[in-house]
Amino acid sequence: MINPRKQARRDQQVAKRNTDMAGDGNYVFQNNTNGEFYLPRPTKQNVRKVGRDQQFVGDSYYFGLVKTGELKLVKEVHDHKETDQLFVYRNRTRDDVHLPVPNSLGQTVVGPNKEFVGGCDYFPLLKTGQLVLVKEVTEMDDKKLITEQPPTVTDEGQVEFVKRDGKLTEIEKKEQEKKFNENTLDDVRLLLD
Repeated sequence: MINPRKQARRDQQVAKRNTDMAGDGNYVFQNNTNGEFYLPRPTKQNVRKVGRDQQFVGDSYYFGLVKTGELKLVKEVHDHKETDQLFVYRNRTRDDVHLPVPNSLGQTVVGPNKEFVGGCDYFPLLKTGQLVLVKEVTEMDDKKLITEQPPTVTDEGQVEFVKRDGKLTEIEKKEQEKKFNENTLDDVRLLLD
C-alpha cells in the first residue's frame, strides 16, 4: 500500500507538470534548425519529430522554443471556420483516409502518403494523427513569377512574357473601342482607268 503523503506529493507533481506543459490557442510553427527537431512534448496531433523547414500546428507552449530560435512562429490560427487559408496535408497512415469534406480537387478519400491541399477543415484529422501538416500555401505558390519562366528565343530575339490578370486599363479600353469603331475603308480609294 502506498503512503498517502507520497501519493499526494506525486499527484501534485503530475498536476504541476501538466500545467507547466499546457498551452492554449492554435499556432502554426516552423522548424528553424538545420535538421530534424524533436519537440519536448508531442503536439495534439501526436507529432514529435519535425523535419527541416516543416510546419506543424501547436499551442502556446511552443513559444519558449520560438524565443530560443529553434522554432519560428508562422501565424496564429483563430477560428477554423473563419479563415480561408490553405495548407498542404499528407496522409500519415498506411490506409486511405476519408475526409470530412471534399478537398480542393473534390476528393473525399486520400491514399497512403499522398498529399493534398485543403483548408482548416482537416485540423481534427491532424489531432487524430491521420494527417500531417506539410506547409502553408501562400499566394506565390499558385502564381509563377515572370523571372521563373524559361526564356523563349525566336528569330527576332528573346521574347519576354507579361502576365495579365485579364483586366484592361481605361486607355486600352478606349483604344480597343477606337479600333472597333474605325471604318477600315475610309482611307481606301479606288482608281479606275
